[in-house]
Amino acid sequence: MITLTDAATGKVRELLASEGADDLALRVAVRPGGCSGFSYEMFFDGAFAVDDEQATFGDAVKVVVDPQSAQLLDGTLVEGGVTAQTEQTMRNVADRLAEAGATLDDVVKTLCFLTDMGTFAEFNDAYAKAFGDHRPARSTVGVAALPAGLSVEVEAWAYKPA
Repeated sequence: MITLTDAATGKVRELLASEGADDLALRVAVRPGGCSGFSYEMFFDGAFAVDDEQATFGDAVKVVVDPQSAQLLDGTLVEGGVTAQTEQTMRNVADRLAEAGATLDDVVKTLCFLTDMGTFAEFNDAYAKAFGDHRPARSTVGVAALPAGLSVEVEAWAYKPA
């Protein structure tokens, strides 16, 4: 479910007016990862897919959420257990690095969190596959819980010389 407060609706309406385009909507993209368990991106978009979830607030503020984001907002985790969560986590790490002009090859250290150390071998297979031949330093820690019920979280430190 998508909700906006009246104040947020007003602010989005102001921003849309400043863009000068009536056909834009606020797109919210949510991905697993980040300190809170999720990373959020919000931007104005005019391209809508048939399966996008859409809601309109106030007199004309449209908010659009892609199906994957809607699934995460509803609290549904990536299906497929630790392997699938690790693969998605590593894609998210690669995406964040790309935004900074870096790649997984630039990662020098990771800190990995697992809620069940009994799944380490499964996690390690997916983690190693993501990095290919590159092997950054790594610490892996067993924790009681992660945000949003996740089983895996990876913090990555990268260095890319100027």
